[in-house]
Amino acid sequence: MREGQYLERKSAFERPGGGKPKPRHPKAVAKDVAETLAAMANADGGELVVGTEDDGTPTGVPFSQNGIDLLLRAAGEQNYVHPPLHPQRDGSRRLRVS
Repeated sequence: MREGQYLERKSAFERPGGGKPKPRHPKAVAKDVAETLAAMANADGGELVVGTEDDGTPTGVPFSQNGIDLLLRAAGEQNYVHPPLHPQRDGSRRLRVS
């Protein structure tokens, strides 16, 4: 499925200069998550998948449990987005919010 109005993918990695991927800081990913969810909530909704590249390749979320908890809070518990949303783990190292 291609990205569009109802589907957004966020990578937890950066590739400085197109080189080897390195993990992004969890706070930077959490900020992206909050901004994307706010945009979707103000439109017709959608689905955000963290840990997947734009082309659909699953690369996972290489964070400790604290980093994953931060992403989950960005969507709900700390009210980065109001009303709060409810993210789910899909059994892999990806997070899905719909």
